[in-house]
Amino acid sequence: MRYFAALLLAAPVAAYTAATDAPTSTPQTQAPTQYPSDPLATCAGIGCGAGQVCEPGPFEDEPAEAAACATVACSLHLDCATHILPGSLPYCRGGLCDDSLGGTCAAEEQCAALASRHAPDNVGSVRFAPPALTANATEALLALAEIAASAQSTFPETQMRTFVYSNEVASIIGGAFVTLARDDAAAARAAVADAFCGDLAAHCAVAIELPSYRRRLQSGGMNAVVATISFAVDLETLRAMIANGVPSDDEFTQALAAALSISIEDISASASEATLEVEFIVGTGSDGENPVDESVLQEMALLKDAVPEIADAVYTALGIYADGIGNATLDLCAFRHFDKRCELSAVCRCT
Repeated sequence: MRYFAALLLAAPVAAYTAATDAPTSTPQTQAPTQYPSDPLATCAGIGCGAGQVCEPGPFEDEPAEAAACATVACSLHLDCATHILPGSLPYCRGGLCDDSLGGTCAAEEQCAALASRHAPDNVGSVRFAPPALTANATEALLALAEIAASAQSTFPETQMRTFVYSNEVASIIGGAFVTLARDDAAAARAAVADAFCGDLAAHCAVAIELPSYRRRLQSGGMNAVVATISFAVDLETLRAMIANGVPSDDEFTQALAAALSISIEDISASASEATLEVEFIVGTGSDGENPVDESVLQEMALLKDAVPEIADAVYTALGIYADGIGNATLDLCAFRHFDKRCELSAVCRCT
């Protein structure tokens, strides 16, 4: 969102005239500007008590106006999606909706995944980025699924949530799609998500970049729309994506042509710059338990050391050539800030 500052230009001031010996008229006292004495009450920016959320008010364009505290029962994160203000993730905590997790997401399924990823009982995480793999997209996702499953079985006593992240850039050339992207960006994003992710399109976020001079140079003078397709999914959803299969460039092009009701000769799509990552989030099992003690830190360190070896074994088993093994990194507080004690002792306090 862009914010523009307005420049206020003062009107010319009349030339100063010396005062006469006596005023020619009775001075007028200007009445003070009147403001509404009773604005609509709102909990936005103030917050509510434990077990409550600041529920959007009745004005669709201004959900914070007249927002009120409410207690909302839930069994799933998605149950809370319509009961929170923008800027918070839907989060079902102990059977009640909670709006304490900040974040944004484009689809309810993405929101649910992010709520689990940022849950207060997450105390640390290990992220693993595989190297370049000589495999198609479906095979690469299968490798990450096997790495995740093997790590979970290797550390059965460690409570962990596993997520896989994918970010792929596709160049789309064709007048019909360029026009759609310019006139209706939401429809263009939906068409790309449907063509690339199929029945699981709700899990995929798509960003569209319209043709530019630089992009035209890269595409041989053609007007190319650049679409970035990304998702963050748990292991169960990842397996469903693998079963669907990630489309090849030809399949992606065919699906887009069908969605736009145009000939396949009038559109071309090619994917590149794909990046993948798997993340193991270690939890305590107790909401917000703090500090992170030595035993939890030791578990995360062992996991960090083991994941590259697990990945190497998976590459061999699947017959995938990898340009190296990959790198594992440790986040001691899983998206939160940690104090200096992490660096000086075996105990962290995350906030």
